[in-house]
Amino acid sequence: ITLPIVMYSVLRYWYLIESNSRIVRSPDRVYKDPGMVISVVIWMLLAIFLIYIYLCPAIIELILKIEKNHLPF
Repeated sequence: ITLPIVMYSVLRYWYLIESNSRIVRSPDRVYKDPGMVISVVIWMLLAIFLIYIYLCPAIIELILKIEKNHLPF
């Protein structure tokens, strides 16, 4: 699911290298490229969303099972 975003980032960086851009000459300038920044932000949001979707139901279910076993009645 996140592969297209990662591939875009890699290909964008490769393009910047091939075009001899000033951005790739120093690592701190990569953050000034809007395409790279947007792809990293989208990837992070998607990763957090996917972790939330897959892990939260399991954690909530585990908590409910624990609470159900410890009820006084």
